[in-house]
Amino acid sequence: RDYQLDLLRNNLLLVCYWIILITGSVTMMSCEKDTSTKTPKTQKPKRVVIMYAAAENTLSDYIIGDIKEILQGCKSIPENDKFIIYYDNIGLPAIYEVTNKTYGASINSLPSVVDFQEDLDSASPETLEMIMSRIIERYPADSYGLILWSHGSGWVPYYNSSKTKSFGVDNKINDKTTDIGTEMNISDMAQVLSKYK
Repeated sequence: RDYQLDLLRNNLLLVCYWIILITGSVTMMSCEKDTSTKTPKTQKPKRVVIMYAAAENTLSDYIIGDIKEILQGCKSIPENDKFIIYYDNIGLPAIYEVTNKTYGASINSLPSVVDFQEDLDSASPETLEMIMSRIIERYPADSYGLILWSHGSGWVPYYNSSKTKSFGVDNKINDKTTDIGTEMNISDMAQVLSKYK
């Protein structure tokens, strides 16, 4: 009889052990954290505003203040929208991404998304086209805005030395004391931009 009681007790303990094990496993699985490396899909921006800043000229000091103002006001940029700055100042040009999360940053602390390894002539239509295509490829959006930041010099073609119809000055020598350099004819600029309607 003691043998039967021991056998019954052992079987009962074995059943209880299995019940606790199964119940505990189910409970632990339902509380498990999702540690998968799934990247959440980001929405395509509705709007990307591009600032093309050709500041390798006497406006060199002014662009820094304007970018500072942009970084102070960027907290009102909608969540998935972007403000992209192509910035050619004294030194090598770069492309920066500004979002509402970069509020309060400085141009020196803002990480660039593209650093160019050589100086670019930002007053050439070829550079404008290369920058526009790179940005639009990297940041597809429903619509785009464009800010052209630099010198402007009227509505007469650039080859007329007395009056010009051009945008930008790039002195190609990284000198902030001169505006002697290349300028982009408005007609050349319009031809480039017509590709991005």
